[in-house]
Amino acid sequence: MLAAGRAAEIHNWRAARLWGEGRGRKLKTWSQKKGHREEIQAFLEAIRQRAGSPVPFAEIAAVTRATFAIEESRRTGAQAVLSPGAQPEPAC
Repeated sequence: MLAAGRAAEIHNWRAARLWGEGRGRKLKTWSQKKGHREEIQAFLEAIRQRAGSPVPFAEIAAVTRATFAIEESRRTGAQAVLSPGAQPEPAC
């Protein structure tokens, strides 16, 4: 991952290397928890309680736009540029 002039490399969610200003740093964990179990539990609880989605629509739309931009960048070799806070296009 690259952001704000820093880089991170994740190895199977058990170890990571971070680079930024200065030397690189290594992190290790004993767990491979990625949040999937908690995400499914929150989704099922929202259904049981007849509540709204635990993930806001704007966040789902932003992730979808980012995914399409990454695929377009991969296909064309052009840099992907996303506008922060851009609103999703209305559904047809």
